Amino acid sequence: QSNNENFQRKIKRLEDENENLKNESINLKKTFSEFEENERLRITEWTKQLDAANEKICRLQHLLAKKTEECGIQSFEVERLLREVAVRSNNEKALTNEAIDLQQKLQDVLAMHEELTAQVVELQERYTEVVAMLHDAEEELRTYRQNQSAYRTSTPDSLYDSLASEMEASDTGFNTAVNKLLTKQHESVRPKKETIVDVSNKLDLLNGSCDRADVVSMMETRSIATVTDSVLESAKVQQNSHNDDNLDDRWVILYIRLE
Repeated sequence: QSNNENFQRKIKRLEDENENLKNESINLKKTFSEFEENERLRITEWTKQLDAANEKICRLQHLLAKKTEECGIQSFEVERLLREVAVRSNNEKALTNEAIDLQQKLQDVLAMHEELTAQVVELQERYTEVVAMLHDAEEELRTYRQNQSAYRTSTPDSLYDSLASEMEASDTGFNTAVNKLLTKQHESVRPKKETIVDVSNKLDLLNGSCDRADVVSMMETRSIATVTDSVLESAKVQQNSHNDDNLDDRWVILYIRLE
């Protein structure tokens, strides 16, 4: 009987242990199920995060490729701009040198302009002097024409002889040269048999040219001055020992106009 009791106690104890093991097994199953569920959720979450990370990496790779392409384009543009800057720098240096040259040329042109302005003023003064001398010569010729009204029936030779006589009367030291010029003009005119009317026509043309004096250009003024100077030089060369250093330009201009 005691053995039965022992067996029963053992069985009881084993049943209790078995019950405990079952309960523990159930608890472990629940815990394992919860753990698996948690792991599955975590794996799912990690998978989502990994997919998001992969997608972000793809976007970043695409953006990196785009930025790399833009960087290459910008590098090419920077090189082009550097070359353009170098070219413009060279052009700027060339333009600076050209500006310096132009400035120098401008200074030279301004100096030349001032010199030409002075020459123009001098030529205007000479032209005014020549016009005044021409007016004086016209006045003297007008007086001479009035004085010669009584000699209209005379030959043209008397005109040049009278001119020579009057020039000798108002001699300023070059009568020999002027006489030679008048003699040459007299010899060239003698075959033409000019009359006092022809001389009057020439004087009228002389008056007309004087009225147009304001229209004469600077080149004509220069030409007149040059011709006057050349005639004066020839008169100086042709002077003999009886000539003085003073010249009467009015008669030379008169001779040029009549010629």
